Amino acid sequence: MQDWLRAFHGNYNSFPASEIALKVALALALGLLVGFEREWSNKDIGVRTFAMTALLGLLGSLLGPVPLVLAGLAVLLLIVFANLRGLNVSRKLEATTSVALMIIFLLGILVGQGHLFTPVACSILVAMLLSLKPQFRAFAGGLSQQKFAAQSCLRYLALSSGPSSQTALSIPGNSCNRAKPGSP
Repeated sequence: MQDWLRAFHGNYNSFPASEIALKVALALALGLLVGFEREWSNKDIGVRTFAMTALLGLLGSLLGPVPLVLAGLAVLLLIVFANLRGLNVSRKLEATTSVALMIIFLLGILVGQGHLFTPVACSILVAMLLSLKPQFRAFAGGLSQQKFAAQSCLRYLALSSGPSSQTALSIPGNSCNRAKPGSP
């Protein structure tokens, strides 16, 4: 079998099989993780597309700069056409799914470059952020502009008090501006 591989690769150095198998498995796992979340959320771009996009990033990084740029352009075209379809069918832009797909492509590139922690951590965070949409909406829905402004003022006052309180910035129009000592 080695002769066949040597004949297939020619003068090019072959990729080490065990290293490539590990990278392929990791890229596939990252794409599947985020893809399953998108699938469960009933999005048009789901598990297969995310898994293949991660593999595309991996392959692009292994094959060199030109294939990598072409792969990136292919992902951008996919995002454009998916969003055009979404706008025509349901009048919705799939911005979050598009960003997640680009992130997975970049994480596939990182896997191809030999990174481990960053792609794994980022894919877990992306899947978590995507899956927490209902909780984020509930939190944002229960937070009025007045409550947000009041909390921001309290944070500003807490950060600007203390030894450096005399150098705190005064922002015109901000209801949190504190009066200087001795001023009305």
